[in-house]
Amino acid sequence: MSGLSYMKSVSNYKKALQNYSTKEEVKTSYTAEEIAKLQNKLKGKSLVNARKAVFDQRKILADQKYLDTSLLMKIDPYYKKTATVEYYLNGNEPKEAETLCRAFSGKMCDESVLKELAQDMNQKVDSKDLSMVMRELVKVDYTGSANTVGTAISSEVNPVITVSVILPKGSDTDRVIETVKNEMKAISGDLNRTVAKHKLNLLESYVKITSDSSLGSKQDKLRKEITSSLDDARKATKSFSDKQKKFYNAELTNIRAELGIEEKSTSKPKAAPAKPSISKKAFAVGFLVFVLLYAVAYIILTAHKRRVNGGDDIAKITGLRKYGEYHNYAKTGFERFVWSRGVFKSHYSRYLDKDEMSEFASEGIGSAFSILRNEEKLPDNVTILSLDTLTPINKAFSEAVVNGLKNSAIKASQKQYSVKQLLTDADAVSSMGTIVLAVTQGETKYSELGEFFRMTSEYKIPVMGYLYVD
Repeated sequence: MSGLSYMKSVSNYKKALQNYSTKEEVKTSYTAEEIAKLQNKLKGKSLVNARKAVFDQRKILADQKYLDTSLLMKIDPYYKKTATVEYYLNGNEPKEAETLCRAFSGKMCDESVLKELAQDMNQKVDSKDLSMVMRELVKVDYTGSANTVGTAISSEVNPVITVSVILPKGSDTDRVIETVKNEMKAISGDLNRTVAKHKLNLLESYVKITSDSSLGSKQDKLRKEITSSLDDARKATKSFSDKQKKFYNAELTNIRAELGIEEKSTSKPKAAPAKPSISKKAFAVGFLVFVLLYAVAYIILTAHKRRVNGGDDIAKITGLRKYGEYHNYAKTGFERFVWSRGVFKSHYSRYLDKDEMSEFASEGIGSAFSILRNEEKLPDNVTILSLDTLTPINKAFSEAVVNGLKNSAIKASQKQYSVKQLLTDADAVSSMGTIVLAVTQGETKYSELGEFFRMTSEYKIPVMGYLYVD
């Protein structure tokens, strides 16, 4: 009862606190006079150090904003999906053809075209960032007789114009290609009237998935540079005097405003009632209850550790790639007590859409399988294998991935065998393709995984990676 009474007092206190609090807005910019006044208080080395810290922080904030805003920086470099539409021109002299090609290249990167393509990609891009963000994804090149990009056009060969669009996750590929075709047709009509008569001929349109190591290196390099610069900045400003800090923080406020980085306002309680206190007796009872619950939870979790309970655990232990993860709320008993539906959805918000997750997984598996088959001698089919009793969620997700692979013209199937069955059933082993494990949270045992990997290593059964399902 004392605990309930205390909770009631806390609730009343919070309500009273809200009534008594007033908001105090954070300063969002400083005038040149205010900055000069703060700067004049610094001299010699202290001023030099403060200015250097401001200069370094400007680059950090600019790099961080670029990393957060750029769609290219969010592309998976090992699964880079690009839509390409190719055309050729005929009926023009070399100089005229070159002028036309340059005009097509410029007009396809107009803001109106980029905005429509961003909508086709299902991406919300701020208007002030539109040009920078989309020009990284949309490229228009043309080739001459030497088959080099951007060179003068030769009369010996019809110039080829290539429009390439890198597709972020969630893009409507067909709509992107259709928009490119419509815009190129409209631009051609405009250039026929304003520049020169010509004929724009469609060669082909296609979608290609590639691995771009240079993009991956660029992403990693930028992240490392930001992390390293942040560490250096913390060390440099740690010993700053109050005067240096005021100047530094004022300059940072203006830099954030200049870059369009919002600074959240804070609120302070102007006057508030005293916090409720809890009696020693109630505290002792609460402490004992906490210890008891902690002991029960510890026992349960210790027993649970013998089973896989983390999406990245297998990747860390074996080095295998995780191709997909899917979570569906179906908790009962103690798990339902620990995981409320709201907490579950908040924690696993990225992995709740089965169709999206299965599409992402099948695309990743398909791409990797195609590459590996070219490099190694692998079976011509993929098997999604579960070592546990097949739960409805595991079955549904595995089947969705299999269907996605089949839609990409890859032979695929879903199977369930224990390691014991595989060791004693030659037909079961011979029916396997290149294996992708379907691991179930809280069900798949580490001991069974260990036996499985020993078996696949001994009999040289190819295992590409795994799916993780809860």
